Amino acid sequence: IPRSTRLRPVFGWLGGKHSLKKILCSIIKKQSFSGTYFEPFCGAGSVLLKLQPKKARLNDINPYLMLVFQVLKLIPSRFMQTLETLQRPNLSIKEWYSQVLIDFNANQQHVIPHALSELTKEQLNEVLLPTARFYFLVKFSYGGIIKFTKNGMYSSCGHENWEESLYDKD
Repeated sequence: IPRSTRLRPVFGWLGGKHSLKKILCSIIKKQSFSGTYFEPFCGAGSVLLKLQPKKARLNDINPYLMLVFQVLKLIPSRFMQTLETLQRPNLSIKEWYSQVLIDFNANQQHVIPHALSELTKEQLNEVLLPTARFYFLVKFSYGGIIKFTKNGMYSSCGHENWEESLYDKD
């Protein structure tokens, strides 16, 4: 991707640094940034996408979020194909959201490897469907707000802007 390309996060994220990215990037660049960019609180990656460093190490407390970044980096076309399989043309968007939420919670096996950065493409294929479901739920959640209950169930609600597309095909 050319560095002049304006990249943007794939979804909103509560507590994201989108509104601060210009200030944060100017501070980082003043520190004569070179080498690997380390992002301990990645969220939707606004600062990362603004900086566009040659090398980066991302982290966040949410392992599903990190899986989204991994599959987008390593197997983006498979991820898009998996997102397409979630579509339910016979359901309203609200019913569709509810069904994906039920499927995500029912099929979570809570088996997320600890070393996400070391996953092979084959291992990523195994977590593609729950990752796509997570992406869908966040993409259509109200204001990027996500919540998990104490027993690990996703419990956020969808927002009213159902006209948004699942992803930008560009």
